[in-house]
Amino acid sequence: MSEMASINRMHNVSAFHNLIVKHAEASVSLTLNKFVLYDIIDNIEAHALIISHMKEAPLNIDSIKEFWRDPFYTAFYIFIINLLKIPLEKPQLYNFSDPLEFIFDETSKKSKIVFGWEQFKAELDSRYRDLITGRINFEDDEKFFPLQAADFRAWWIREWAIERGIGNIKGAEFPFPITDTKIINISMSISDDDLKSFIYGNIDKAIREGSIKIFSPSGELLETDGDYIPVLRRKST
Repeated sequence: MSEMASINRMHNVSAFHNLIVKHAEASVSLTLNKFVLYDIIDNIEAHALIISHMKEAPLNIDSIKEFWRDPFYTAFYIFIINLLKIPLEKPQLYNFSDPLEFIFDETSKKSKIVFGWEQFKAELDSRYRDLITGRINFEDDEKFFPLQAADFRAWWIREWAIERGIGNIKGAEFPFPITDTKIINISMSISDDDLKSFIYGNIDKAIREGSIKIFSPSGELLETDGDYIPVLRRKST
């Protein structure tokens, strides 16, 4: 879609849209503000409240922050969780009957995506596990047309989000003639406060489940035997 917009091929967009809605069953999207995400991540500091001493020591959570700072991973995780809730909690919106298969563009991040997917499946609530095929595939978006259709929808949803504000794209219209064919269109978004709660909750979870080393302010490794409580807060300015 970016190519069509940049090389004066917008006259083809109407036909592209009409072909998509003729064959697609639904469009489901999630939008978040990556700059809000960066601000949340970059300004988190973590400490361990050591129970035996009732004192705080700094935690190094750079690797955890690096993971959640990627808008792709964060948005995908939130998207999947909310998508799988739809047939169980809001079947009136969209009640898919077959397990979902997820297909991505070929990417240099492929190994990270597969690793993250396996972790995601392992932690997935059993109520949702039967709603997915359990595997993910990668295709060339120059050859695999459904990926081009998804790219088209994502491009316009981002345009509307920038123009109208995230969470306000309902009712937005394409600036070109379209057919009367309708498809299910579910556009999800996450507020700044909910995004912050999500990030803080997952970092707290990663600290509690991982093997995080704790150092004193002077740089000495502290032997705490896991007897500590994570404390997350925004850096003071």
